[in-house]
Amino acid sequence: DGHLALKLEAISKLAGPAAAMTYHQTLSASTRRSPPVLRAYAGVRAANKEWPAALELLERFFGHAPRDPASRILGAQCWIAQNRPEAAIRLLSPILKYHIASDRLIEEAAGLLEVGRSLQHAEKLRARHRRYKRFLQGLKARIGEMDWPSRDPVDKASTSSF
Repeated sequence: DGHLALKLEAISKLAGPAAAMTYHQTLSASTRRSPPVLRAYAGVRAANKEWPAALELLERFFGHAPRDPASRILGAQCWIAQNRPEAAIRLLSPILKYHIASDRLIEEAAGLLEVGRSLQHAEKLRARHRRYKRFLQGLKARIGEMDWPSRDPVDKASTSSF
């Protein structure tokens, strides 16, 4: 179902949300209920400015992937569009408690927090992300310095003793 979700997103971006909605109706009922298609269709509904419908789909999606940051950010965008910043902050609160590797998603979440007048949370999120990135860079450097045994069978044969 992941490939159908990608196709749905592509149709929405290339031909518009109306074409994506038409395509969505051609999918079987079980496919329309699958988590990837639910998430993609929520994005289509949001692109069509159908905020309550998008939020309803996202709520069903959160039953399968409650900590998906991209979906929580989409939901927060829907709440902001409806002039409900407090609901957006409430929806973003779970992702404020764990690390997200994507710089783009962090900036989107922090921007939404700022729109929702929660500057303190936005700065905490950015600071934690900077610490997380420094930790990952240090970890990568230490891994790069390690002397790993070779997996090459030719190299193993030349270094083994008889």
